[in-house]
Amino acid sequence: MPNCLTCGAGIDEYDSGYYARNMLCIPCYVAKTSQIAMVSCSRCGIRIKQDEAKRRSAGMYCSYCNSEIERLAQKTICPVCKKSVESWQKSMKAPNGSVVHVECAEASQRRGNAARCIRCGRQTDVYKVSRDGLVVCYACATKNSQATAEHPLLQRMVDRIGGMIG
Repeated sequence: MPNCLTCGAGIDEYDSGYYARNMLCIPCYVAKTSQIAMVSCSRCGIRIKQDEAKRRSAGMYCSYCNSEIERLAQKTICPVCKKSVESWQKSMKAPNGSVVHVECAEASQRRGNAARCIRCGRQTDVYKVSRDGLVVCYACATKNSQATAEHPLLQRMVDRIGGMIG
């Protein structure tokens, strides 16, 4: 009766795959093949099965590191404070399309950058940004009227008629 070269266990004579497996018993051969098929994560170094690894341009990653890389890639930066905007923080869309913290937008009411008012249509450099990300000039903002993105022309006409009436 031949013995396994790794563990020394006896191998039955009827096992015809003994020589094909480089003289290893079945459990040792399975362990050896599973170790060969494992790779290290390029980020954390943990050993994972090759078929479970996520391939990226920089290497192979475990599922946790892959999800972290995807999360970091989708992170947006506030242009005012230069910090990342997390999903749990209150944020709004600026007139240029970027995402801004609500506190940052309210603190710096965008003095010096030209923008067009959603209500009156005038080009102005002193304006406020509503929570919806709409630009309202200083004159319209002092009237305490709300800008609407759905019907800005209709809203402007209603406000002008309301201003004429009283």
